[in-house]
Amino acid sequence: MMINTKAPTDQAGALAQTNNQTLPFATHARTYQKRGFCIFPLVPNAKTPLTPNGFKNASNDAAVINEWIKRYPNSNIGIATEASGLIVIDCDASKGKTPPKEWALPGVTDGADVLATVAERYGVIYPSYTYSVKTPNGGWHYYFTDSGRTTKSCAKVNGMWLIDVRSRGGYIVAGGRVLESGMYESGIVEDIAPLPLWIRQAITPKSLLVSHTIRTSITTTTTRTTKSQRYVEASVRSEIARLQSAGVGTRNDTLNAVAFACGRLVAQCPSIHSFVWHELTHTALAIGLSEQEAARTIQSAYMAGMESARV
Repeated sequence: MMINTKAPTDQAGALAQTNNQTLPFATHARTYQKRGFCIFPLVPNAKTPLTPNGFKNASNDAAVINEWIKRYPNSNIGIATEASGLIVIDCDASKGKTPPKEWALPGVTDGADVLATVAERYGVIYPSYTYSVKTPNGGWHYYFTDSGRTTKSCAKVNGMWLIDVRSRGGYIVAGGRVLESGMYESGIVEDIAPLPLWIRQAITPKSLLVSHTIRTSITTTTTRTTKSQRYVEASVRSEIARLQSAGVGTRNDTLNAVAFACGRLVAQCPSIHSFVWHELTHTALAIGLSEQEAARTIQSAYMAGMESARV
C-alpha cells in the first residue's frame, strides 16, 4: 500500500519566517557561521557565487565573513556542503514534468514524494526530523551530517526522479535567502540529524554498493538492538498515523494519547528519542495545533509515558 506521501512534506513545512528579506548576507551570515557552516556570498537574487573560486572560497572565519558582510550585505548565502560536514538531499518540484515510467506511481508528483516512497521501501519513516528548507519553486532541502564520510554531489542518483545530492564538490543556497521567484524558507527544526543508513544506501551509486558491506553495517554490534529499533519505528508509524487522522475537536486529546504511547516506546529504545520527538511535533503542527499547545502536551504526556514504562 502506498503511504500518504504528502503528509510528511506538510509536516516539515511549518516554516519559520525570516525577518529581513532585503539584506540576506548581513542579516543571516553570522548565524550560519556560529552553526559551524562554511559559507560564501552569492549574487543578490541569484545562486551564482560572488567569490572567484565559488564554494572553494567558503569560510567559517569570523573576520572573513565580517568583511563579506561589509562588501556584500545584500548578497545571498551559499553553504559549501562538504566543508560544512553536510549532505543535503535536494528534492525538486516537478514544474509540470511527467514522471518517468518507474516513478509513475499513485501520489508521486515531485522529488519529496519520491523520497517518501523510497523511505517506505526501506520500511522507515520519512526524514522530517531534521533541519529542512523549502525552495521558492516548492522543492525541499533536507540537511544531514555525514559523520566524516563524503559523498560526491550528483543528480538523479540511482534513477531517483527529481532528487539530487549536495555533498563533495557542491554547495546549497541557505535558508532565508531570496530569489526573484521567492524565498528559501527554513523549517522549524533546528537540529541536523545524522544521515540515516537507508538514505546513504539509497544515494550510493549501485556500482559502488557491495552487499557484504551493507549486511555487515546493518548487523554490526547486536541484532537485538536493531530489532528493537525496527519494532519501535513501526509502532511509532502507527501512532503518528493515528494522530494524522485525528478529527477536529479530538486533536489535543489524541496528541496526548499518542505522545504517552510514544514515550513508552522510546523508553525501550532511547537512541531514537530525538527522532520520535520531532515526528510528534511536526505532526501536531501539521494537523493544526499551535506550537505552544503542542509543546505543552507532548512534554507532559511523552515524559509520563516514559516514566510509566520504567515502573
